[in-house]
Amino acid sequence: MSITLFESKHTIINTSSDFLLNRNDLDLAVLSKAKMVVFTQQLNNQEEEDFLKKILTACKMTSSDYCMIEIKQDRQIAWNQIRDDIQPSFVLSFGIPANKLGILALFKFNSSNAFDNCQFIFVDSLSTLQNNVALKKTLWTDILKPIFDK
Repeated sequence: MSITLFESKHTIINTSSDFLLNRNDLDLAVLSKAKMVVFTQQLNNQEEEDFLKKILTACKMTSSDYCMIEIKQDRQIAWNQIRDDIQPSFVLSFGIPANKLGILALFKFNSSNAFDNCQFIFVDSLSTLQNNVALKKTLWTDILKPIFDK
């Protein structure tokens, strides 16, 4: 159910299994220290993984500061369980809309949104961002830099 990315402390939860049923398999003590949850579709290649690593490094996230949750296209996950178990301060969602997280609220796309004691940022998928200089610039300059580059 979980695999590592970059270092052993980077946890990816693959939602091909039901998070609600299998979360006992996860090290919740480690996950509860995460400040950020990153939602993404399955990473397609090494370039996407490297791009994501650059984004997280620019946000000054260290190994234990975030966890990743890959959501397959036909799957959903329950935000309330993530919130209760991890209690993140930030959610960064690459190409995963709020309804896939079980959230029935309207969020501004490409903007920081306060919701449920957390800052949510919904942006395009990694593959879309990676190939579009204007979108990458907007992501960093208008969204992430004001929050994380202090």
